[in-house]
Amino acid sequence: MQPAQDTATPPALPQVPDPTYYSARELDSYPRPVAPLRLDYPSGAGRDGAPGRAQFSLYIDEHGVVNQVSVVETALPGNVEDELRAALAATRFIPARKDGRPVKSRILLSISFAAAGESKEQP
Repeated sequence: MQPAQDTATPPALPQVPDPTYYSARELDSYPRPVAPLRLDYPSGAGRDGAPGRAQFSLYIDEHGVVNQVSVVETALPGNVEDELRAALAATRFIPARKDGRPVKSRILLSISFAAAGESKEQP
């Protein structure tokens, strides 16, 4: 005699991870760093007092791990760019959310440095 099978409920299928990296406009909430970002102009980087800025594209997975950092635009010396890229790659994030679940995301991050002696705060 064979055991009776429950035909009312189908067997559970494993969840397939969503491979999509969603853009900021597709998200319900953006990824946020777990701890505040402190990205200072590296000392000894040959800064001549000029302001600097850079834009990076970050690909962050559903666990908050940065999978890829690429430079979109920069007005910084190469060694500073490399240090910022490494710092961003090591940053952990609270993942973005879409439809109530954590998802992969891609964001654009702009970083600006004030000129030496210039205050970053504005009145």
